[in-house]
Amino acid sequence: MEKLRVSLIVTVFNEQESIERFLNSVLHQTISPKELVIVDGGSTDETVERIKNYESRIKKKSISLNLIIKKGNRSVGRNEAVRRSSNNIIACSDAGNILDKNWLEKITGPFKNKKIDVVAGYYKGLPKNNFQKSLIPYVLVMPDKVNPKEFLPATRSIAFKKSIWEKVGGFDEKYSHNEDYVFGKKLKKINANIFFAKNAIVNWIPRKNIKESFIMFYRFAYGDIEAKILRPKVFLIFLRYVFALFTILAARFISYDFVWLLIFAFLAFYSTWAVSKNYKYIRNFSAAFYLPFIQFLSDFAVLSGSLVSLASKLFNMTYSFVINNKISALAIFIYTILVVSVINWGLPNSNHPFTYHMDEWHQLQSVRNLFTYLSPNMEGSANGPVFHFGLSGIYIGVLSLLGLVNPFAINSSLMNLDIQNNLFIYLRLSTLFFALGTVITLIFILKKYLNTGLIFLPVILFLFSPIWISLSNYFKYDIALLFWITLSILTIFRFADNPNLKNYLIAGVFVALSVCTKISALPILIVYFLAYIMFKNNLIRNIKYPVLGVGLFIFIFLMLGIPDILLGTGDYFEYFHSNLVRTPLETFNYKLGVPYWVYLFTNQIPTLFGFVPYLLLVISILFFLKQIFGLSIKKILTERRNEIFLLLSFLIFALSLIPMKLFIINRSLVVLPFAILFIAMMFQDFVLANKKYKKIILVVISSLLIFHFLQGLSWVLTKYNDPREVSSFWINENIEQGSKIGIENVPIYQFLPDNLLSEYYMLEYNPNAQTKYKYEIISKDSEKLPEYIILTNVDIDSNYFFNSSKKELISRIEEEGYKQMKAFYINRSMNELFTTRLDFYISLLAPIPNIFVYKK
Repeated sequence: MEKLRVSLIVTVFNEQESIERFLNSVLHQTISPKELVIVDGGSTDETVERIKNYESRIKKKSISLNLIIKKGNRSVGRNEAVRRSSNNIIACSDAGNILDKNWLEKITGPFKNKKIDVVAGYYKGLPKNNFQKSLIPYVLVMPDKVNPKEFLPATRSIAFKKSIWEKVGGFDEKYSHNEDYVFGKKLKKINANIFFAKNAIVNWIPRKNIKESFIMFYRFAYGDIEAKILRPKVFLIFLRYVFALFTILAARFISYDFVWLLIFAFLAFYSTWAVSKNYKYIRNFSAAFYLPFIQFLSDFAVLSGSLVSLASKLFNMTYSFVINNKISALAIFIYTILVVSVINWGLPNSNHPFTYHMDEWHQLQSVRNLFTYLSPNMEGSANGPVFHFGLSGIYIGVLSLLGLVNPFAINSSLMNLDIQNNLFIYLRLSTLFFALGTVITLIFILKKYLNTGLIFLPVILFLFSPIWISLSNYFKYDIALLFWITLSILTIFRFADNPNLKNYLIAGVFVALSVCTKISALPILIVYFLAYIMFKNNLIRNIKYPVLGVGLFIFIFLMLGIPDILLGTGDYFEYFHSNLVRTPLETFNYKLGVPYWVYLFTNQIPTLFGFVPYLLLVISILFFLKQIFGLSIKKILTERRNEIFLLLSFLIFALSLIPMKLFIINRSLVVLPFAILFIAMMFQDFVLANKKYKKIILVVISSLLIFHFLQGLSWVLTKYNDPREVSSFWINENIEQGSKIGIENVPIYQFLPDNLLSEYYMLEYNPNAQTKYKYEIISKDSEKLPEYIILTNVDIDSNYFFNSSKKELISRIEEEGYKQMKAFYINRSMNELFTTRLDFYISLLAPIPNIFVYKK
């Protein structure tokens, strides 16, 4: 064993209280290291002087002392110590510990076996009082809980070969708290041969008081998040307190006495649990006080340390992103401001019931029906899978518990309109959160898996696409759907990067959640199969991948997508019949001037996605075909597999829209991420292939992006000065009280002026209610028409429909001599530069009417 040359490394910083104890324990080892390397991080106390005082005693033990002063964290110090060590075997401990006399012998002995790379030693507490005894189980892995196969080495007791340190790249110098855990994970990742030496013991000196203990726990938790580590125990702590918090908040709806009873019950149960699990290590009556106290102390330190670290990490990531991606960050900021600026548009308020976009009202009805009747697929609801409605219900429940909104006060669509307004604002904000999450995910895909440098192009194309910026302001499942689809894409590329079963199944979870959100995501299952075919070798041998993946998909879809069918409470006939049969047939009632499929490509798609993305996608496809022309199939599938995957995925989703005919509308959103990612990759290739024209290309692209931004902005501006609000004031001033006004059925879907809609449904709710006007539902077959008639979107029916009941009614009122008193038009001054009136109407991106007032 004497032939084994060992360097013992230690990092110190302001250790004057403990360094002499540590050095004494080094000097009393049964075998001595050949070298003691101490790196001081810039101590301001007497640490360095006290080390120097031991120099002669160290030399008497034939130990070479190398004292280095180097400012930095512990990782920096340890790496410097290893680099400056002259031996291949490195033993490591911390100055705040006391080495057992045979520690060095035990921790280096296993290296007799040349296959051993690392030896993980053990540690035990060295308490002086019952407080320190009680602290030890919360810090160290107790002997009865040690799993040698899973035990990760800690730097207080470890030895390793210098060669293995070099192989993993040393200690990560970004981390100064839990760097040894990160180092251990790196060793596991490369399958280093780690031997657990339970008898190589380092004695840890517990913290002396509450303050020191709190700082220790806080630092550990902070370091975990800093190192991207989420331990199961920490997650469980969060769950415990969240559960307790919301249970107590819910109890206040019963009585405040019940609240205090619950608080007492939780405290008693938690304290008893803390004592029962750790008393065996203390065996002293004082543990009944110390253990619960330390449990709460450590919990609070872990929660605060984790949250502060997370906040710091998010801030640093955001700051770094803004600094390195100024244009993209500015685009995200402007997009968010634009969406928030119209977040109150068309929501129920004191002037009108219902939302302007009736899909939002139906979505909320789906949430109500899911939690009332266990299915959203009922009359008046949006229909579809239950997952998003369930999430929304949970979200509303949390808002309710926090006292932000009281959904239980809304017992009628006509009452408590201010509460409804607040509720829909929160629901629209949830859509915005999904939207921002989607953008962040796309950026991550672009940077990590597609290695795209210039991300401002795809970010701006995505954010200001008319369909995206418009739907971002509604409580609908479309934006949430794209969030789950982009997470599916992310996890699929993660599988492509490391094609193992675990990654494939993780991707399958998000694929399932996408379909659980909306059935129109079903083609993602084909994309999931495509990923297996394109990114995995030996397809027959690994057939378990798609088999297990589909099995997982089916299970999740049954549990979170259509559990109402299993419960016998849901019926999806109306959902599929409306989407696939009845609505598409309306295509043939429009006077488009061209076949509907031509109109789709020349008008509808550019309206929904923007002219610029449409143009760039066509150019990108042509450029890609030029790039692969002449290449063998094998070379295309190996060198350009990411582009092929994105293009095929885009085509799969695009083909799924064919049964919708003209009414692809919001359903077409599913193709957007694939198109944008593909454009981004082609744009980078195009710039690289034409480096000498880079400046010209960027000028042209910038001009196109400005045009695209203005097209997206034009849809936001249409929501200002809504005709329903403006016409209400005019009607109140120009139509005498008590007049009877004719309106079409169903009034809620006619986009009527606010005051008319409010009064009509108030009379429906209470026939004896006092209203300014009287109302009559009319049609071409009405026996007699009233003096005043108010119709919406007359221009659409007159000019673009072959047949409609409104068109027939218009003919009759013209024959009977009605004159147009006033017309209120949509604010389309900018939008008209990009879309025709028919394009605007069919898109349904902004359901705003033109309103016409007639008098006989």
